[in-house]
Amino acid sequence: TASEKITKGWIVQVGTFSNKENAVHLRSKLSSHGHTVHTETVKLAGKTATRLRVGPFRDKKEAEKVQAQIRKETGVQGVVQTYP
Repeated sequence: TASEKITKGWIVQVGTFSNKENAVHLRSKLSSHGHTVHTETVKLAGKTATRLRVGPFRDKKEAEKVQAQIRKETGVQGVVQTYP
């Protein structure tokens, strides 16, 4: 079922932003297209950055389909990665 928690699968990483405003802007754009976006704060070269990910998906094909959809909607390439 859709409410099942996915513990292993695939995500689409749409970007890592040093500028939080850019991350917030893209996140709201993705959300407006119906995507579930997860925000993660990461340290890169001693600076704080915001990483945006969509998913997780159980199936790699589904993640690739969403990656293509995101590219069409936002122009952002995104990268399909294993989850977690």
